[in-house]
Amino acid sequence: MSNTVGRAVLVNSLMPKIKIYGGVVLNKAVGGINPEAVSAMHRMSPEYGKLVWFPTFDAAFHMQIVKQSGEGISVIKNGKLTGATLEVLQIIAKENLVLATGHLSPAEIMILVSEAKKAGVKNILITHAMADEPGLSFNQMQQLVQMDAMLELTYLSFLSGPSAPLGFLQKSKHVSIEQMADLIKKIGAENFVLSSDLGQTGNATPPDGIKIFAGLLMEKGISADDIRQMININPAKLLNIGGDK
Repeated sequence: MSNTVGRAVLVNSLMPKIKIYGGVVLNKAVGGINPEAVSAMHRMSPEYGKLVWFPTFDAAFHMQIVKQSGEGISVIKNGKLTGATLEVLQIIAKENLVLATGHLSPAEIMILVSEAKKAGVKNILITHAMADEPGLSFNQMQQLVQMDAMLELTYLSFLSGPSAPLGFLQKSKHVSIEQMADLIKKIGAENFVLSSDLGQTGNATPPDGIKIFAGLLMEKGISADDIRQMININPAKLLNIGGDK
């Protein structure tokens, strides 16, 4: 999936009691780090086109981790962000979109977030922060939070690992509920977003997954108020749409 805004608009027209937001993933299908793809996504629906994910499965770092041959996409050249990447950051800042870091490397993410802040980007989400991609250290996550980025934790990270019931998840890193709960306690719930990252055949539906995820975290000492903060308040803040207080 490269651009989900059209689907968001369709769902919202059919189900007016809920709001769905979409975005664009800067993989090869849209030309990689392509400012025009970002602009087109936002023009399609300024109200519901909100998110810009940097490369995921086509990221050079992802391809390295999964040992996939070919040339992947990087946002850095000669130690600096590419011109196209800087253009994308300018669009994200101008339109007040959400920057999600995708499957970039730790080094790429640290530079990208730093330059995004300089460009005026206000809404930054570190995609599944404890997964193989990006493979961030605790100190790096702390630094990113200090730059006002939020860290995403996903139920899929818990489901992944050698014991996963689905074969395609068995080569991915397993992140325990204990590890995620410990990180939340150390860094603070105000800095996290919880998501299911589900939708794959054979896994639970996203609503069921997020409900299970929340329950497991509560069993490890995360309060109901903190769960609400990470599922409702923080995502709403990123999207600039309000939310429960």
